[in-house]
Amino acid sequence: MPKQVLLNRYVLKTHHLQMLKTIGWRVLVGVGALYGCIYLYERLSWTNSAKERTFKGQYVRHATKKLKMIVDLTSANCSHQVQQ
Repeated sequence: MPKQVLLNRYVLKTHHLQMLKTIGWRVLVGVGALYGCIYLYERLSWTNSAKERTFKGQYVRHATKKLKMIVDLTSANCSHQVQQ
């Protein structure tokens, strides 16, 4: 291997080690554990009943929007007929 490649690898390794020392391995482990706990909580709470509640909420918002459009259209048509 050329000396430049070995030197680049050495610089890269020392850079990572310096960053690890600067941040601290306890902080990195703590952040990783926190992320893992949040992921696990989300994964365990996404049950079929939670999926069903989410779907029902989405459906209600969709149906409400469509019904409001129909009411507005019907009202406009009635108003137009009354004016004629």
